[in-house]
Amino acid sequence: MKATEVTSRARKGAAWALVIAGIAFPLQYFRLGLLGRIDPALLGSFSLLLVCLNAIYTFFFPGGRNIFPTYFPKITDESKRGGLIAGFTYLTLAGALAGIAIVAAWPNLLDVALQETVDDTTRTLVLFLIPFALLGTLATSAVMSAMSFVWASLMLRTQMICVTGVALFLYLTPSVGVRENGVVWIAGAIVLAAALNMCIAGAILLARFPLRFKPYFPTGCFRFSALTYLDTVMMFCYLYMDRYFIAHYYDLAQVGIYVAMFEVARVIPLAVQQLGHLLLTTFSKLIGDGRFDALNAGYRQVTRLTIAVYAILAISIIALSQPIMSVFGPDFVEQHRYLIWLAVVMNVDSLRTINGMTLMAFEKMGGVMTSKFLQVGIQFAVTFVLIQKWGVAGVIAGTAAGYVVSAATLIFVTARVRPNEPLKPPPVYWLAQLIVLATALTCDRFLDRGLLASIGIILVAWSAVWFAGRYRVDDIRAVLPWSRAKSAGGPK
Repeated sequence: MKATEVTSRARKGAAWALVIAGIAFPLQYFRLGLLGRIDPALLGSFSLLLVCLNAIYTFFFPGGRNIFPTYFPKITDESKRGGLIAGFTYLTLAGALAGIAIVAAWPNLLDVALQETVDDTTRTLVLFLIPFALLGTLATSAVMSAMSFVWASLMLRTQMICVTGVALFLYLTPSVGVRENGVVWIAGAIVLAAALNMCIAGAILLARFPLRFKPYFPTGCFRFSALTYLDTVMMFCYLYMDRYFIAHYYDLAQVGIYVAMFEVARVIPLAVQQLGHLLLTTFSKLIGDGRFDALNAGYRQVTRLTIAVYAILAISIIALSQPIMSVFGPDFVEQHRYLIWLAVVMNVDSLRTINGMTLMAFEKMGGVMTSKFLQVGIQFAVTFVLIQKWGVAGVIAGTAAGYVVSAATLIFVTARVRPNEPLKPPPVYWLAQLIVLATALTCDRFLDRGLLASIGIILVAWSAVWFAGRYRVDDIRAVLPWSRAKSAGGPK
């Protein structure tokens, strides 16, 4: 596949992935709103179940979820590609057995993970969840690595669809007993979603690649896997341990309120994170083909557009923090100012996905791991010092400190990957940080501003980003899925 074909297919895949993400986007927050209105404590329990699920991905998936798409696109031999799929399937099954053995041997681990006493039904479902979740993750990663971007984007949302359906059922059911066992129903929906992903991936991969039982692993794969594994452990720590701080010092209801705000703020990086595997696959393919000119051009274009997306979303969430949190109920509105500063924190990290995927494509995991290690250390230290005095604000301050250190480290390391042609953030990155921070200070100062004032703030700040980045209409048109349908042969 030529470099132009790779980038064209990636551009189309990115556009359609964003369209699918946009269509599915309301489901995530509809689900959070339903669970929050049922009971903030149920939302807290659900968030800790997701932490438990991500712990399964982190500690028992071989090498982390980004290792497979790093190597698969670089292999040109179809037989070896089948061998790589077989090899990772065996490793994933081994990880699932290890997870089941650990949970069976130390059942109290689930009580700690969920911050409550777990009944036998929930414990059994979690044991089923381990192999299904791991194989479902491998299935999605393999489909993405095969550049079937639209199918992979759909598969990434099967869990959201299934869990949202269960949340709606729990909200509408008159049965108190069913609601009390809401976590069990949600765990069952997650198992169903993973099973669906396995079936879809099996049909796609068997049709395209020969079935192999003999495993194949490229040279250096296991060493690189060890580094990516450590990276995923660091990522798990900085993303989810804040919830355990709050659960320890407060209760599940406060966890639910914080998670609702955190998840709303995560809208900001969500769109680009969905493209992480796509970027990794595309950059790996271009490196394998020696097309560094195309890679440099792609990096510059993606960074400029990503910075704009982050800033626009952050500004919108900051200015509309009160009406957004009113969807969840009065308990959430009272603490909406935390959402303002969580949005600022997320915007600082606007280049994480791009820089991280670029370093992985170059197999420079040391820099990625260093950024995560520094982030976790700083975040834990600041949170531990401030949480008793500042409460949730202390947790947010710790998160902010960690994100700033991580962003700075990734920018520095990425620029040194190719010294002759350094991959640096464009000037608009720094300007966008100032614009978002100024918006947050303005909105935090004038809390009772009204909807009209909020819209005015949004329009002014959006305009500032547009002119600061010297964006053009062509920049938007270039990534629309139908803009080059004739030349690219339509979406793939």
